[in-house]
Amino acid sequence: MLYGSIQAAYLVEILKILPGVINRPMVIIALILLLSGFFFKLAVFPFHFWAPDVYESAANQVTTYIATASKVAAIAILMRIVALSGGGSTYLVHVLVTFSIVSMTLGNLAAVVQKDLKRLLAYSSIAHAGYVLIGILSMNADGYAGAIFYALSLLMMKFTCFLVVVKVADDGRNLDIEHLAGLHRRSPILAMALMLSLFGLAGIPPTIGFTGKLLIFTAAMQKGYFTLVLIAMINVVISLYYYLLVVKAAYLLVPGKELPDLKVSPSIKVLAGLLILGMVGGGIFPNYIIELSKAAAIVLL
Repeated sequence: MLYGSIQAAYLVEILKILPGVINRPMVIIALILLLSGFFFKLAVFPFHFWAPDVYESAANQVTTYIATASKVAAIAILMRIVALSGGGSTYLVHVLVTFSIVSMTLGNLAAVVQKDLKRLLAYSSIAHAGYVLIGILSMNADGYAGAIFYALSLLMMKFTCFLVVVKVADDGRNLDIEHLAGLHRRSPILAMALMLSLFGLAGIPPTIGFTGKLLIFTAAMQKGYFTLVLIAMINVVISLYYYLLVVKAAYLLVPGKELPDLKVSPSIKVLAGLLILGMVGGGIFPNYIIELSKAAAIVLL
């Protein structure tokens, strides 16, 4: 449909033609259908149904890849396609706003009742897809830069969460939240990494996740999306509840039986330490990453 409307398939050619015809019904329908494939990859509502079951059923290492690298790739391509529109379609903005609000709300509310840790992280990913859309639908340099920064922060924080899952469940089993009981004694470095990654996902300063949300929300406010940002902030508060449940399990719950210390190799300890430094350092000193994100965003405009 898109090719039939504008007679071009190369991105450079589409960029020249699409902004001028973006309000034609066939073009906007074609663009939304094109984006739907990437919405599916990112687990945006209403293309999210696969995520919880796949996260839970797949091997922990496979789930780690699905939750990190594939999500960042989907965000990158989604931004590239949306940027082709030139920001001139109110219909596209309305669609993205709707998907963003429902994804955030559904993801966070569903995560509250989860007991399986991987299913919780799946619904968390759905919610974060909604946050990312806020930056993308702003369709300006600050919004794209915020989305890029947020994608990088998500990559780091989600990888940290699944690093802990893989090491604690080294036999490949699925972890319930209560299985993290006593983690701070079994492996202090993994417990610390998990806590900071969850704080970052919740947007608690001074983590990199807080800075990412701040950039996205600021860009949206500059475009006048006050109600959207307000809904996002309410969802952030909801997410605090289930993230803190996981932290509580790792630091305050006592396991039903005495568990041995986790065998964590020196290389994993170094990796966990670097991730901790990245999550905290990226929140306190984010300027370098922000400048890189802005430089990348300029290419989209």
